[in-house]
Amino acid sequence: MIEGVIDPRSMVTDGPFGEFADHYGEPRSAYLIKVKAITMRKDAIYHDLDSAHPEHNIAHVLGMESAIYDSVKRVVPTVKAVNCPASGKAIFLLYVSIRKTLGGQGKLAGLAALSTASYPVKTCIVVDDDVDVFDEKNVLWALATRMVPGRDITIIENCAGNALDPAAYDETRLKTGSMQDYMIIDATKPLTLPCPIPITPPEDLWKKMKLEDYIKGFVR
Repeated sequence: MIEGVIDPRSMVTDGPFGEFADHYGEPRSAYLIKVKAITMRKDAIYHDLDSAHPEHNIAHVLGMESAIYDSVKRVVPTVKAVNCPASGKAIFLLYVSIRKTLGGQGKLAGLAALSTASYPVKTCIVVDDDVDVFDEKNVLWALATRMVPGRDITIIENCAGNALDPAAYDETRLKTGSMQDYMIIDATKPLTLPCPIPITPPEDLWKKMKLEDYIKGFVR
């Protein structure tokens, strides 16, 4: 426990601070606390979050994913899963999988996800329910094989963003600010067009295979 006094008349320059987007933020004025006492229990357990690292960025993800899932489910009841990957700093990038039953549901799911209040995701990739949104390679495979750029990418300009996003801009688009463009990528299969069946190893044979039968002497 830290006890101290904060004088509202006294401010100091704080920073630069390592922000969650892996950039240093600009120094800014902040109130200063004058510490009077520090007390602790003898068997205290310290729980530290390393700023701007995965354990920091994912601290809010469960609540964020839950809110986005609920938002999407209201308009696309067949939504399967939502993932805010660490590669997108757990806020800027979103993967959504749906069981598509109507044309246009991919874009509809993306619009619902991006409109969820307080979570300025700027890129949403929507995939079919046979794609694992928690496997980034699987998502990128769907992006590479099922998406047509001229047909499946939607850009929405001048939206609310996050001021800590290094790419964010203001209303003039000439300075940094808290605005951003949104992008929806619909990587779902068209319902009315044939789509090749993905290659998958026969499950029964896959389970019988033993690595040591093929590279004897290398497996211990």
